[in-house]
Amino acid sequence: MLSFFKKHGRMISKLVVNQVGMMVFGIATTTGIIAYSSSNAALTGVSVFAVLFYQVLLLFATNEEGARDKIRVDAGRLERDNFLGLKWALAANSLNLLLAVIIIPLYFFQPATEALFTAFGLIARLIQSPYLGLAALYCPYNPILYLLMPLPSLIVCWFGYYIGLRGVLILPEKKKRT
Repeated sequence: MLSFFKKHGRMISKLVVNQVGMMVFGIATTTGIIAYSSSNAALTGVSVFAVLFYQVLLLFATNEEGARDKIRVDAGRLERDNFLGLKWALAANSLNLLLAVIIIPLYFFQPATEALFTAFGLIARLIQSPYLGLAALYCPYNPILYLLMPLPSLIVCWFGYYIGLRGVLILPEKKKRT
């Protein structure tokens, strides 16, 4: 496991940095809408935009890395791993998944665990803040939501890397200046 993090630390770090950036973006947009508008439609729209923007960032990052790996796979310098994007996403979302595993049992043992449930829930919502508006509006008390929030990221990272490994680039390559 440690060797995986050492070998793929750059890409995992890139995904974590994207998540931290989107955490700040999600908090700023969601709290801005909550502060200045009481419209559920506006909150839904901003939250959907934040989630989609986050997924696009992940898609571009993993697709580009998959295209780089395709060159090494074709040359025989790297073994093909169709699920490497998913593995990166699991590593980058490990804190989210750990929090979900902690939060779900705490929910069912309330009121004895209410303070812990609230504290861990707050941390999880801050980390996954692009989903904050959707979670607050449509299922604020569902603990399974914490397990479902990382799911789009896992799928997008797998798909982005997979199609990049197949030679499909979403963004065209940058032309080098001569």
